[in-house]
Amino acid sequence: MDASHEFAPPESRRLKIARGLHGTARWILWLIAAGTLGVTPWLLGGNSSAGYYWTLWLGRLSLLPLVLWLVACALRNKNPGAAFWVPVICWGLLAAQVITSTYNRSSAPVAPWLGEGFDAIPHNPGRPSTAFKQATVLEGWFWLSLGLLALTARNVGLSGKQIRSLLWILAGTTMVLAIIGIPFKFSGQMLILGKWTAPEWYFYSTFLYHNHWCAFTLFGISAVAALFENSKNIALRCSLAVAGVVIAASAPLSTSRLGTLVIGAFGLVVIFVIIRHRRKPTLSRHQPFPVLAVSTLLGTLAICSVVFYFYKVHGAPGGHRTWSGILKSNPFGIRQTLAEDTIPMVQAKPWFGWGLGGYGGAFRFYQRAETRVVHNQGRITLYDHPHNDWLERLAELGFVGFGLFLFPGFWWVMLAQRTPASNLHRWLLVGCVGVLFFALGDMVFVNRAVAACFALFFPLALGPAASPHEE
Repeated sequence: MDASHEFAPPESRRLKIARGLHGTARWILWLIAAGTLGVTPWLLGGNSSAGYYWTLWLGRLSLLPLVLWLVACALRNKNPGAAFWVPVICWGLLAAQVITSTYNRSSAPVAPWLGEGFDAIPHNPGRPSTAFKQATVLEGWFWLSLGLLALTARNVGLSGKQIRSLLWILAGTTMVLAIIGIPFKFSGQMLILGKWTAPEWYFYSTFLYHNHWCAFTLFGISAVAALFENSKNIALRCSLAVAGVVIAASAPLSTSRLGTLVIGAFGLVVIFVIIRHRRKPTLSRHQPFPVLAVSTLLGTLAICSVVFYFYKVHGAPGGHRTWSGILKSNPFGIRQTLAEDTIPMVQAKPWFGWGLGGYGGAFRFYQRAETRVVHNQGRITLYDHPHNDWLERLAELGFVGFGLFLFPGFWWVMLAQRTPASNLHRWLLVGCVGVLFFALGDMVFVNRAVAACFALFFPLALGPAASPHEE
């Protein structure tokens, strides 16, 4: 036997170890992603204390696969590249801004139901400051975990099979939560499935947390669409068609105007893609339209029957929110006034903002009197969010911090244009773009399940497509 075949040269051995480390890193990342998609939505959409710490530690655990990947790069004598260094530098500077702001408070914390303004304290306006130190610390740790998760997802990546399995987890989770929400919606009782007490009427996991649920369903429907397009089995496609109908139907059932419009627009995109693929002769045999049409119709009839039953038997909408009521109100009125009142905040501290998580602490000073609706035993309503993620992040981080926050994402988009994307990557990106548009009209990223899903899927969608041997 040739000695060259029996003993591999040192360079080949290093490459083999590097491949093993990279593969191990991907499986660890897959486990973290599965925990994000399959567990976080059940923890009140991640908005409970358990959801906060669950997401926090999953993000920290993503350091392990990232370190393994960096070691693999070193063994390959390969620079991690701009996809790694640009976010490390930008988000590192942003972290320094956030940390600095905690030592330069601009106001004393006041309980939300007390007073009409906030008590300003002496501070240096020329450097980062925060209007609510406690919120800045909590939000800072949370967004650091999301940043680590996004950085790991973009650079470590996942194989095609791993991504597909995650999409099945997400699609299944979204459909089950949508189904569970129907009896809760029309029972008139704060009981989940008639047994367990819900913590509030706007219980996220059963789509009563209206717009936030619809933002989450965008990820669920994008997962269904990606799996549908990449499956050739008729039975699987029919099942996915029914799941898509159930998930999409939860948008109007959640009595969310903006969410229903966004889900409807996404449905039009899906129909357009199906029709376009139908015109391709090589794919037409995989498009059993009569069977899919029947499956869609059956799914629609099933969901309508369940809704009709619970409405007739109970007829008490949970959360006391109905279409007849919300259609009579102006959907843009309060959002316009909140945006108008936020602009002076940005003008007052344009460079470094009011501190991450400090919007609610500072906005009370700028909120106009007519929006301070008195309710809840005479308490004053002081808004913590402007129903616009983009505007809130700008007010909190300023133009400097906001630019550092966004630039890595734009950089990843530019890098992604150099390589062809698979169908899975394209559908993930469509879902993420839909959520970004959604964020113009509501605080979708306040919900931690939505934020965690975006931190995972956006970098995966912009990462390189899996090689053929990984499929």
